[in-house]
Amino acid sequence: MLGKLWSLFLQALWPLLWPIIRDNMVEVAQDLASWIRKTMADRFNTSSEEQKSRAEERARSAEEQATNASTEEERIKALATAQAWREIAELLSRDNEQLRIQLEEAIRQSQVYARKRIDSEAEQSKVQDRVQSLKPPKE
Repeated sequence: MLGKLWSLFLQALWPLLWPIIRDNMVEVAQDLASWIRKTMADRFNTSSEEQKSRAEERARSAEEQATNASTEEERIKALATAQAWREIAELLSRDNEQLRIQLEEAIRQSQVYARKRIDSEAEQSKVQDRVQSLKPPKE
């Protein structure tokens, strides 16, 4: 008796339940991707700002050395070092912005892929086959 009810349940209710299950799967995937995006962006921004700050600090330090230099040669070397650190800070800024954009694109593409996969008929058939193979609960 339970086996017949279970079979009827799977045949009659599964087509009605799948859209709800699919939507929940999509929502979970999107929430996970959003959390990953936020976490990675926060870590990335922190790391980027720290790198840029270190480079700018080294540039300021080199400028101080130029100001306190005892010879013209030392002053020129220190100013060149300061300029190099400023360029490094600028390059880090640009590189980090490009990496941030690439990360956003990768996450966006993974969301699109997940949505297509969840919506695919092959995935629906796979899930339906698994559900149909479920044994009824024990009495």
